[in-house]
Amino acid sequence: MQKFIGAVSMVCGTAIGAGLVALPLSLVNAGIVASGVVMLAALWVAYETSCAMIDINHRLSAGKSIVECSRIISGNNARLVSMVSFYLLSFALLAAYTSCTSEIIAVSMGQKDSPLVVIVCGLMFYLLFSLKIKRLNLVNSILFALLALLVIGILLGICLKSPIRGLPGCDASGRHILLALPILFTSFGVQNICPYVYDFLDGDVHRVKKSFLVGISIVAAVYISWITVILCSIGSLNPEFYSKMLGGSANSGDLIDVICRISSSGVTHILIKGLSLLAMATSAIGVAAGLAVSLREILRRGAMVIIAAVPTLATLLIPNAFMNILAFGGAIATVFVVFVPLYLHHLQHRDEGINWKHLLCAAYAAAVVAGELLGGA
Repeated sequence: MQKFIGAVSMVCGTAIGAGLVALPLSLVNAGIVASGVVMLAALWVAYETSCAMIDINHRLSAGKSIVECSRIISGNNARLVSMVSFYLLSFALLAAYTSCTSEIIAVSMGQKDSPLVVIVCGLMFYLLFSLKIKRLNLVNSILFALLALLVIGILLGICLKSPIRGLPGCDASGRHILLALPILFTSFGVQNICPYVYDFLDGDVHRVKKSFLVGISIVAAVYISWITVILCSIGSLNPEFYSKMLGGSANSGDLIDVICRISSSGVTHILIKGLSLLAMATSAIGVAAGLAVSLREILRRGAMVIIAAVPTLATLLIPNAFMNILAFGGAIATVFVVFVPLYLHHLQHRDEGINWKHLLCAAYAAAVVAGELLGGA
């Protein structure tokens, strides 16, 4: 049971991260009701694509990354496509987490930019990622438990200070929902840790799939609760900023500042900073765990050094460049999260005919790509 809880914590911690700040900003125009619907759809797609990846690993009798699975099942061309998209997004995410963590710590110390803080954060992530699998899962479980308590505490604090009076108004449209899909899709990204969880639970397919179902369901419940409380509170108590959010001119720093002012509590400032750091840490652990599985298939040693060093160097040399990459994160992720796994699954199960669930997942992924193209137009 302890290992199952550890697996669920890994799934939850990987998904719950920057989405706590990004989703209220990206879904505000879609409205709370529509946001809940598309979030449930994202939950279903994340689970189905995770199951496809788990089945692929089971057929190969080992937890292997999407890059190695592509090579074994379909050859080097599929491997190249998977590898480029997988490594690009993984390192971009880790760079973003390193940058965000160092910024939070630097600001707390009264500094704006501090290369030393970035290096220290990189070393901290290296030590964290280098933990043995059992210790890493124990640390992740503890961090996720603290993260969950902070989310509950902040939501209760906001509700007590500013009771929800009703759903805020918005002019939702299909375009608004489409534009929000890439960030929503990225916020439910857990498929990269399928081989890690598969090995951790000793290849027990039933338990592995159950851990993903429970974990992703918890993620959806947290996101829906968070978005509902945050948007309703801001819509009721700060309509000016809510209009700013609807106009797309609000950023994450503005949102955190407004949440702090709504709660009218100095304690909440500390809780939100703690929440941000824990969210970055748990997400970084999940991304690093999935990336390590792939790199260790190529390198005998030094994988963790690369996983910690590349994002640190990127943050030091080009701290803002990766944000542009993250803007395309959803579209990049569809390649190795949906299209390639479903293609490989089809190759392994040709005799079973068309899988309609997989076709719906592919359609959702196509909508994510369309949302990216529409947003960049």
